[in-house]
Amino acid sequence: MGKDIVIITGGASGLGKELVKQFIEKKYLVCNIDRDIEKMKELEYTYKENYKGFIGDISDSIFVKETIENISKIGEIKILINNAGEPSFKLPTKYEKEDIDKCFKGLEGMILFSTETLKIKQEKNLKIVNIMSSAALRGNKQEAVYCATKWGEKGYTESLKACYSCKNNYREHYKRN
Repeated sequence: MGKDIVIITGGASGLGKELVKQFIEKKYLVCNIDRDIEKMKELEYTYKENYKGFIGDISDSIFVKETIENISKIGEIKILINNAGEPSFKLPTKYEKEDIDKCFKGLEGMILFSTETLKIKQEKNLKIVNIMSSAALRGNKQEAVYCATKWGEKGYTESLKACYSCKNNYREHYKRN
């Protein structure tokens, strides 16, 4: 197999782009998932053989499944960083369905990418990092729907930790006894 892989969703700009850079510097092959074609082309040109871009919608289950299958054929997936998401800052009475759908794509993508990666890795030797924001900790005046999705991401993350902590504790207990 090839290099150790880190998957980063939403890595074409902002924090995600910085994470792409840092993991390439650490000699990982970075597989970046984003929808911004121009920014993805720029990253592909900049990082060449240490970078592979996948352009698509993180809430599209078929895209996610095919992408994870393709990435797993390239090398060993070591880390999944769920970073993609898009806020909508409005007063609660100003939200439209499109705003709600936009905010929930990040939560959907986090769950889909985590699920498919855990399946491929058979739940072994995988680190999952879920990037949230302070909106996962408190309600904010013009971020009702955004906060709702971030609270959902926090709940999902805590549930993953609970599930896999129990497995690890069971294994450790079994080894000792």
